[in-house]
Amino acid sequence: SQNTAAELAPVFIEANLDQTSVYVQAQALLTVRVYHSVSLYDDSSLTPLQIADARVEQLGESRTYEKVINSIRHGVIETRYAIYP
Repeated sequence: SQNTAAELAPVFIEANLDQTSVYVQAQALLTVRVYHSVSLYDDSSLTPLQIADARVEQLGESRTYEKVINSIRHGVIETRYAIYP
């Protein structure tokens, strides 16, 4: 379904895992994107990701860029993680 501008929150998160089934001690790649159409108090750092019973490693620095969605400019903070359950 296509979102309309009225349905989008000022801040929302999109998360994508690179596989549907993850095995114990096998690596899974998680990409988290925080979209914001309003200024964030401090968008330079996000709280480190923690997952119970898994090792989480951030892959490189977070990327920041802009994306226009439904004619509204959003800032995007993208962070990639390697997760080992």
